[in-house]
Amino acid sequence: MSKSFFIILLLLSNKITIKNCSDVEKSRIHFLYNEIKTLENNTKFDVKDIFQIIIPEYILFSEKTDFFEKKVIKVYYYSGLDSFKKISIGPFQMNIDFIKNNYTKKKEYSEIIDGLDYYSSLKVQWKILNNYINQNLDLNLRQLINKYNSGSVNSEFEFAKFNNNKTYYEISQTLCDCI
Repeated sequence: MSKSFFIILLLLSNKITIKNCSDVEKSRIHFLYNEIKTLENNTKFDVKDIFQIIIPEYILFSEKTDFFEKKVIKVYYYSGLDSFKKISIGPFQMNIDFIKNNYTKKKEYSEIIDGLDYYSSLKVQWKILNNYINQNLDLNLRQLINKYNSGSVNSEFEFAKFNNNKTYYEISQTLCDCI
């Protein structure tokens, strides 16, 4: 296998441990929180609640990894592999199926692939997240968080992207305490 393959694999498999708020995490958390407070919120939840849904993904987000994920999506799509639909992009790490189901139902996958940079922008992902919440009005915040992470309302299990044996919900709580 090539050296570049292993570099990409390393970038995609980066794990961190969250026990409390370090200065680096705090600055990233405050940046995102201040940014989303300026965006339109048309849900029944306040911004801090919505923030809990996406903050673990945002902490893991890397522009370098996002660049490679977009390339992999295109390679898979043009190769006819359906697995492109499950690869996540953008600061909130939304997969292509999630974007299609919550924002672009009438668009073809080819249109989404052509607009990956658009759909991976923070402002558009915030709109998609608002749509997701409004399409699931019967769910409480914890259920929305669980469904966002695992696809299941009642499933809570260790969020393996972090090295601390906590669920996605528990990690989001820890990170929200940093605000």
